[in-house]
Amino acid sequence: MVMNRMRWIQMVAVMIAALLCASTSAPAEDQSDTNAELLETIKALQGEVAAIQAELKAMRTELGNVRKELAAVKKAGKPPKKQPKVADTTVYDIPIGSSPVLGPKDAPVTITEFACLECPFCIREAPQLEKVLAEYPNDVKLVYKHFPLRFHKNAKPVHATLVLAAQKSNETFWQLHDLIVDDGLQARKEKKRNPALQVPNLRTHAEAAGLNLEEFDALMDDPEKMDALLAEDLALAKKCKVNGTPTIMINGLKLSGRRSMELYKTRIDEVLKEKGGK
Repeated sequence: MVMNRMRWIQMVAVMIAALLCASTSAPAEDQSDTNAELLETIKALQGEVAAIQAELKAMRTELGNVRKELAAVKKAGKPPKKQPKVADTTVYDIPIGSSPVLGPKDAPVTITEFACLECPFCIREAPQLEKVLAEYPNDVKLVYKHFPLRFHKNAKPVHATLVLAAQKSNETFWQLHDLIVDDGLQARKEKKRNPALQVPNLRTHAEAAGLNLEEFDALMDDPEKMDALLAEDLALAKKCKVNGTPTIMINGLKLSGRRSMELYKTRIDEVLKEKGGK
């Protein structure tokens, strides 16, 4: 960047020299205009030089800091340890609202999942959540929240369609959800992309789940409606400081660490013990 600007200044300097040569043979009135232009150019060059000097100073400072860090690493014989990520211990108030639910609605333990079905980790998490529910058939319910990640370009239409399915019925949502997840799990085995993320295949699944295809087609052509359908969950995700997927919360507390079956069971048993249950 600095070198490019230096070349630019050199070019301008050559142009100024040429203008100076031309101005000596120009009429008095033309020479006055030329001199004014030269003064403006010189001022601009002075500003550029000052900026370059500031950048060079900052670069020298940064280079000095890097050298100090390298010296410290060399002296210690090993790289500095990364600071451990601090777990979010906030217990969030998460309303169920009209969100899809799997399991007994009066279950004392609520697992809330913020998910993006274009995220391979969410696809991988789905079978484990099924196992958790099977392990605690009377004590645990799963509440589903949509969090399509911005960098997953196919996620928004998929999740907007799922909201449309949930508006029809809770059963319709889970039927469509499972069709998409099943495709994703199979694609994962074959090391391919989930075909259900493509609109034509999504449309086929929507029809199989009983959605109105005219409504589906209209939704696919209406990004603003998609945003409106997802707005509530996205606002809740922001409030709960959800940054990635899947984000799992058990009775409002984020499940931190590797989401093993043992970790799920430990946290669920703690909650049940607190409530005097299992």
